[in-house]
Amino acid sequence: MYRLLILFFCLPVFAAILAARPTIADHWLAYISTHAQAMKPNELSPGNALFDTLADKSLVLLGESTHGTLEYYTWRSAISKALIEHAAVSFIALEGDWSALNALDRYVRHLDEHTNNAHTVLTDFNRWPEWMWANPVIEDLAEWLHVFNRERPPAKRVGIHGIDVYGWGDSLADLPSTLEKLEPGWADQVESELAALIALDGDNDAFYKAVLSDRLETKNTLSEIYNRLVENKTVLVDKDHHSYWQARQKTGLIIQAKRHLRKNIARHPLSWNPRAENFIHTIERLKHYYGKGARGIVWAHNTHIGDARYTPMRQSGMITVGQEVRERFGVDNVYLLGFASHQGTFRAGWQWGGKGEVMRLLPSTPISINNWLNQAAPQDSFWLPLDDARTNPLLQLNIGHRAIGVTFNPSQSDIANYVPSNIPQRYDGLVFIRNTQALPLLSP
Repeated sequence: MYRLLILFFCLPVFAAILAARPTIADHWLAYISTHAQAMKPNELSPGNALFDTLADKSLVLLGESTHGTLEYYTWRSAISKALIEHAAVSFIALEGDWSALNALDRYVRHLDEHTNNAHTVLTDFNRWPEWMWANPVIEDLAEWLHVFNRERPPAKRVGIHGIDVYGWGDSLADLPSTLEKLEPGWADQVESELAALIALDGDNDAFYKAVLSDRLETKNTLSEIYNRLVENKTVLVDKDHHSYWQARQKTGLIIQAKRHLRKNIARHPLSWNPRAENFIHTIERLKHYYGKGARGIVWAHNTHIGDARYTPMRQSGMITVGQEVRERFGVDNVYLLGFASHQGTFRAGWQWGGKGEVMRLLPSTPISINNWLNQAAPQDSFWLPLDDARTNPLLQLNIGHRAIGVTFNPSQSDIANYVPSNIPQRYDGLVFIRNTQALPLLSP
């Protein structure tokens, strides 16, 4: 998906960048050498410049430029632990499935019927791409959270949740029993009204065929369920707080998944938006679930956590979580931290659903922020705050920032992996790692 978006927009933009490159490059190199702050992930604690910048934010969004880079996970885990321990963050939201990650959340928060360890949960994952969640960094983070939460009261335990629409079939399968806990008899009603959708068992291809053959119900059952949950919130929350928010999340997720899939049928570029909307709606519901003043951390691709208004995505009407949280919570209350690297290896599949393989990350292209970060790098990893760059018009011209999705074809043009971006407006800061390694798999 990322490559298709970039290919559509990038070629005319990069032609303009190339014409102006010497001036832009000189200004970026000077800015980086002046403002970059060398650091390592284990240095994050109160008094550290990056930690202090993030500590008072309502939401901290942590990116990645591939879905399979070890260092991005290591940095995001270290930042998350520091903010949870020293800045009272309430939850972590991952670019992953709500239902698939629910078992991990039950474990880290010591909820009823949780498993004995994170390894068991993660090795049981049957959702592709499994390496995004079933990896040693997530396992370590989950065990750390389990210990951190052990002596805390239930209302103060820090959770970990998925925010994506994929895996909608699991959420749909669980929805009737969740609603039954709130009102006896509700399960039978829902199972009857959603029978055709439930029968698809979460299979996207089966959904497409059912829509094209007009075999899905036209009644707005899911919207009616969601509205009923909203209208009866006070009573239902008092009855079962956890089940209420599970029901509301699952219903909202399935609604957005259906919208996403219907637009996919027409190969419409805005099939992106229902998925992005589910990300932000889930984050909002989590903030309500964890209570007044709850603060969260979001892990997602740079293409999601960056502000779409400062990339060509805006021209197609596409939105991102970064844009939405700025608009809904205020630019001063959120922080968008993008990630970048120069070269190394990463893990991806050749095609959707394919095996995750170690692939080579080529040295960054000359016309990119990645290359200029590499040239001016004070050390092999550093944080670059971008506030002061917003005062220099030349630094706000679109330049390339590498983005690779969960699938990758090394034979395709490398230029298609770069999103033209107004870097200082798309992000609030960047973490740069010069050389990266592929994310390892979790041993059985």
